Amino acid sequence: MNGRILTFTLSLGALVLAGCYSYQPIDVADIRPEMDIRARVSGPQADALADALLSDDRTIEGTVIDNGTDELLLEVTAAAVERRGRLETLNQRVRLPTSEIQVVDEKRSDQTKTTLLVLGGVGVAAAAVVLAITSGSSNSTSTGGPGGPQDILIPLFRLPLGR
Repeated sequence: MNGRILTFTLSLGALVLAGCYSYQPIDVADIRPEMDIRARVSGPQADALADALLSDDRTIEGTVIDNGTDELLLEVTAAAVERRGRLETLNQRVRLPTSEIQVVDEKRSDQTKTTLLVLGGVGVAAAAVVLAITSGSSNSTSTGGPGGPQDILIPLFRLPLGR
């Protein structure tokens, strides 16, 4: 059971760490290539991009390829597909007229949140390992063989392999 707790803790930590960023408002003129941004566009622009992005959401996230005088060229995730047991994302480039952008935010890494979450995750994992070791040694009286030490197994995670 302790292995399940550890697996759950590590999985939850991985999900939480994926969100260690924040969005900061930025002016369209300050956008540079290779920035990760989130833009809220007008309704007509969202409708125009709905078929390309497989979504009718007015918020578009992507990486800036080029910031022209009157439009942004973004690389956005269009879909995710599974191929040979691997999840692959399909990207597409879209042009956004700057006149159709209502709000734009830059995606920034939040170093403080990331550090605190990593330290918290390490502490929880260490506590789970100590708990697994102490409960494993107190539940068994076997020595693992004639005069030999007892093996303590701590499963960290399981990966189901499809066939």
